[in-house]
Amino acid sequence: MQRSRFSEEHIIAILKQQERCGATADVCREHAISSVSFYKWKVKFGGLEVSDTQRLKTLEDENANASRREHVIAKSPSYKPGLRCSTAIPLLAYPSQSPQDMPSRGSG
Repeated sequence: MQRSRFSEEHIIAILKQQERCGATADVCREHAISSVSFYKWKVKFGGLEVSDTQRLKTLEDENANASRREHVIAKSPSYKPGLRCSTAIPLLAYPSQSPQDMPSRGSG
């Protein structure tokens, strides 16, 4: 993935500059960006502060690491799809009884 020449903090500063002066074309020309890039940034970073972007970056990194871990696990020879989720909620059933023999809820 190509690295941006603008940091998140710089992008937010550009968006705030446009909010102050109101002329999108002038801001885009000044920073040598296209209006398409500007509006993509506005969708992604609009309304965020610098501290919010740092948190966003942290979350994106965590998601990328989790995705890599899942990929590595899926590629391992001991991977068994049925046993993948160890936190699944177990079914509450009475295996030795038929459904008619199970206690009913609310009979009372």
